[in-house]
Amino acid sequence: MDSMKNRINEILRRIGEVCIDELPQKTATRIIAVEKALDKNMAECLRYIDEVKKRRPNIKWISESTEVDISRKTIYNDNVLKLYLDERLSLDDFDFFNEKKVEVLKGKLDDLSYRYEKQLAIHVESEMLKYRIEELEKTLDSKNKRIEDLHRLLMSGDKDKILEYRLKGNSRKSV
Repeated sequence: MDSMKNRINEILRRIGEVCIDELPQKTATRIIAVEKALDKNMAECLRYIDEVKKRRPNIKWISESTEVDISRKTIYNDNVLKLYLDERLSLDDFDFFNEKKVEVLKGKLDDLSYRYEKQLAIHVESEMLKYRIEELEKTLDSKNKRIEDLHRLLMSGDKDKILEYRLKGNSRKSV
């Protein structure tokens, strides 16, 4: 009953309602009755699913079938019959719960997840390289400006300014 109450309260919370204990008695009783009916239905459906899975044809099922009257030994000794059954049973006709499709989709999802992670890593690396290029371009612009200033200074022929620039430049070797 506690797990049912927890489930009910979770759903009530999701729809913006108060917990079951705070609801009017009539409403709470109705919700509990609905939940019990749903639980009963779910249990019945699960039994049906188990029954369908048990009845899914396989070599054992065929050999035990009263309609066929072929032993398992006969199936394994008759190569054509065995190959036929393997092929026939591998078809999707008996995949009532899409288990084969789910496996294929899981494989595709794993592949897509791998590709996504790879693309994400490439994108991050690309962004880091863009940032590094921007920083290097700023440094290059700064160095080019310094070269242009020095070139203008040398072309001007002003020895005092050249000497001053050299002295200033030696104190800024790290630039």
